Amino acid sequence: MDNESIIRFRIEGGKIKAEIDIDDLVYLFNTHKDTFDGEKPAAIVRQEQKQGFSEAVVERLQEESLNERDCVRWAEPIEDIFDEFLEEDQSFLKYGEIDGFTDKEIKEWEKLL
Repeated sequence: MDNESIIRFRIEGGKIKAEIDIDDLVYLFNTHKDTFDGEKPAAIVRQEQKQGFSEAVVERLQEESLNERDCVRWAEPIEDIFDEFLEEDQSFLKYGEIDGFTDKEIKEWEKLL
């Protein structure tokens, strides 16, 4: 299975959309390194329970982070990317220390808080 196409991301209509087939999600679990106990799997998703398994994954993604982050679990990889952007010189970001901010930009930012 081609890992690059398991989760498909696209930008459409002003939204970032991510999509994964339930069968691919089941595949990821069934082939996850921690599901093997020696030469046999320790657990696999029951064929008739793929929908329930998927619903449970979605529920967990919407729970609070298990780490010391103030976010939900699905946000953790996005926050990691944001942290990397802050440390890099990205042309699509305006950095306060380098570029400075106008009073209008500060006021717009304050509205978000």
